[in-house]
Amino acid sequence: MTRDNFTMSIALALAEGRPARRSPRRLVPELHSSIDGISSKIMDVSNEGVRLEINGASPSVLPPFFTLRVPGFGVSTKVKRVWVATPKRGTTWCGGIIEKHASSEIAWNKFLENAPAGGQRITTIATA
Repeated sequence: MTRDNFTMSIALALAEGRPARRSPRRLVPELHSSIDGISSKIMDVSNEGVRLEINGASPSVLPPFFTLRVPGFGVSTKVKRVWVATPKRGTTWCGGIIEKHASSEIAWNKFLENAPAGGQRITTIATA
């Protein structure tokens, strides 16, 4: 990458106005989820957002807003896509901000409280 390309990349990132992270990310054990019916895995979470991995899907299929479903935890919430990356061929990562609405905010907060830490292999929680 040339110096001009690097400078342009930085300028574009700043111009996009990406929001600053307000809370730390927490790794989770690749929880199965879906984005508007497309199979995905949750890689990490925070109070405001999520990082997802989608295998076999092009970044172009990810809309600016989508519904994230985590069936094992009873979570269904709207997400605003913030960034997309392709760390390796056939794999897409997507970062998004959780849209805070009364019902989805309660579900997301409960999910954060009950989601296992990165090394655990739990896929569902018991509901009372």
